[in-house]
Amino acid sequence: MSSNHRLTRSFRTLSAIVYLLNIIVAIQCLVLRDLPQYLFEKVEITFATILVLLCLVMLMVTTNTPSLLTKALQRNPSTRSMFTFRRRYLVDIVISIILFQMGYKGIIMAIVTMLLILSIRFLGVRYSEAFNELFLPPELDLIQDDTIGGDYTRHEDVNA
Repeated sequence: MSSNHRLTRSFRTLSAIVYLLNIIVAIQCLVLRDLPQYLFEKVEITFATILVLLCLVMLMVTTNTPSLLTKALQRNPSTRSMFTFRRRYLVDIVISIILFQMGYKGIIMAIVTMLLILSIRFLGVRYSEAFNELFLPPELDLIQDDTIGGDYTRHEDVNA
């Protein structure tokens, strides 16, 4: 087993653990909420529900399970970007922002989530092969040019 594959597997496992811990913190926030005001309870319930849904989607994307669902998401052009680094980076930032409002456990998990984002980015700088194994390449505006023998070239507007 190559070192890149071990490194990729380690980051996938670490990401899955962090998403599971984020879900636990969100559920604890739902169950143990202590604010008596009705409006704040509604906001907490909404944020905790959004956090659980985001973490479940990211957990599915990270672990590629269930395989039928993740393959369907990868084939669909509108959801394919969920498997790129940029989209996962943005979702992790949203998860961290929501976690910051969930007490001290949420703050700790938000910091852990941000550290995970940064460590994966540093992985991409240092080990580009492992980074490419973790994420799909970003979507480029590519078209197939039949005049160049089927090569793919960047689409540029000829009218501009």
